[in-house]
Amino acid sequence: DKPDDQFKPYGATPGHGIEWARLITQYALSSKQRSEEGKQQLIEAAENLFAQALADAWNAEGTIGLAYTTDWNGKPVVTDRMHWTLAESVNTSATLATVTGKQVYKDWYATFWKYIDEYLIDHKNGSWFHQLNKDNEVIGTVWPGKSDLYHATQCTLIPRLDPAVSVTPALKANPNA
Repeated sequence: DKPDDQFKPYGATPGHGIEWARLITQYALSSKQRSEEGKQQLIEAAENLFAQALADAWNAEGTIGLAYTTDWNGKPVVTDRMHWTLAESVNTSATLATVTGKQVYKDWYATFWKYIDEYLIDHKNGSWFHQLNKDNEVIGTVWPGKSDLYHATQCTLIPRLDPAVSVTPALKANPNA
């Protein structure tokens, strides 16, 4: 009944697909007992999930950004752009770039930061805008205000940390990251 619901939006959320790609990659690296073949299979699955989420939602409706939701066939439903999806995109592209060494992920990392700088960072009042419409204009129908600093902070840390370790232990091991 409410496709843009804060907690139960209709369809798939490509931002979560992108986030899961990072989590799968980190899971693949986290076990010393996992075979190299097993790790590679998980990383390949993560790469495919990342690519599919971007194919479905990046530049949906002809404007730059990542659509919030798609239907089960990958067609955008809610084309608003949420800040957290770009933060997760930074995290995942950095993780995949580190793990695979592939230039495509380095390029996505730069693309996501360029978008964040141009559209999401509030250069006048600080923090990030949480929600934009498909034309990248600030709105607040799903996430009004600037209540979430977690995602913005996390995407400045994860790219500098060991992808085989979760954030807290990685920061403990490298407090100057």
